[in-house]
Amino acid sequence: MPQLGWSTAKWKEFFEKIGIPASLWFKVKELRDQVRDAEIRVDEYDDVNDQLSAWKLSGVDYGSNTDDDGKIYVKLTDTSGTRKVELFSDSGQTSKVAEGSRSGDGSITLSEANSSGLSGSVTVTYSADDSNIYLKPRVGLFKQIQDMSEDDDADSELKRSFYTTFNRLISDLERNMSRIESLLDGAVMTWVGEKTKCHSTSVGGPDVTQTGGTVSVDFTDILGWLKDCMEDESSAQSLKKGSPSASAVTADADNSGKGTISNITLYDGARSARITFRCIDETIGSEYFEVTARYDEDGSQESAEYYAYVKSDFASPTLGIKTAKVTRTITDSGAESDHFSDWSISGETSSNTDAGKIYCKYTASTKLLELFSKDSRDADYLVANGTWDGVDGSTVTLAEQNASGMSGSVKVSQVSGADPADTSDLEVNLNVFSKEDVFFFDITEGTAKGQELFWRLWDMTLPSADSPTIPDGIFNRGF
Repeated sequence: MPQLGWSTAKWKEFFEKIGIPASLWFKVKELRDQVRDAEIRVDEYDDVNDQLSAWKLSGVDYGSNTDDDGKIYVKLTDTSGTRKVELFSDSGQTSKVAEGSRSGDGSITLSEANSSGLSGSVTVTYSADDSNIYLKPRVGLFKQIQDMSEDDDADSELKRSFYTTFNRLISDLERNMSRIESLLDGAVMTWVGEKTKCHSTSVGGPDVTQTGGTVSVDFTDILGWLKDCMEDESSAQSLKKGSPSASAVTADADNSGKGTISNITLYDGARSARITFRCIDETIGSEYFEVTARYDEDGSQESAEYYAYVKSDFASPTLGIKTAKVTRTITDSGAESDHFSDWSISGETSSNTDAGKIYCKYTASTKLLELFSKDSRDADYLVANGTWDGVDGSTVTLAEQNASGMSGSVKVSQVSGADPADTSDLEVNLNVFSKEDVFFFDITEGTAKGQELFWRLWDMTLPSADSPTIPDGIFNRGF
């Protein structure tokens, strides 16, 4: 494996060179975003205990519901488990502009106070009272232009001129971002390859493949080599961990199938986005989903490299998804169903199930559990069976029958000390997915600039740590 034998100081010097154009790229991007942003973004300061997050504000009016410097002052208190957040337009906290409360931690809705026009929300994770926090809302120029009053034709003409000029400015800034990206992707990556003695002259990055429904990722060429070099040093090198997060998965209320997206982990550079899994093929046993992202930053959409197949490992460097899996929720019903749990079925098809349903028969004298593809439960339709050993809570292995292709397992338990009785009424529903079944979750991106840079340009993540050897400020330093 590659081991350059560099000291941490030399690695820091190496990344400082990359940080020169990177810092310029971030500054230009920040200016572009400030110009075109039609939303209000909130910067929080002095929240030393990290108690408040996910700020959203509307109705910001500089100098009216903020102080003359655009600051809003925060007071967080707790009384018998009721969290309260108050916002003020003055540092002395006498002019209240919004407030809200709730029992326990979670999202608080902020309502205007004293006809300030300011409202919003914030998420609280309380540990101590605090009156030292303050906010600086950032209102994009497009938002300010939208909010301009138009009292006469002169106002309207000025507003149109602003739009025209700032649209041109955005185009100029995006062209300059592209120039810096070309520098990073060209001369800088060539230099990286030469300095690390890489065997390849291609930039490379993630190589995504799919075999039998399972998606796997490898990292190749200069970027893959750089990753290996950092990991294999005697003192492993790392950038700051990005720590993006994923919300809980939501299933569309109209879904036919039951299940979720499980085992979600994210690459460090994953961007804030709504991730949607939409079923586009309902072939039982190999249902698959189109996976797309709609990015919060600009509303643009992007598709994953491959489809996500049910019960198969999925990944998408493009969308920032390191691991995920579409899983079904298997349910059972009928007589004695309370004795059976933790069903696992493999090899299911339209031939060995009844549109995803399986019909069971249990014989108490022999402890034999039989699975059938038809509710008649005739021997010709037997697809799997297994025998319980009589031990409470033990697992029965279900073996294929009649070359059905199906196998699986199930846990059998006593109920109130009694074994399951004879039954021909037990049914298992695999809750297979149908076209247009949808799941979605939201990604909230992290704050590590180094990881953001490598992800935005190359869909690449480098080794990371909570206490990195490479300071993150290298990638977004001042001039």
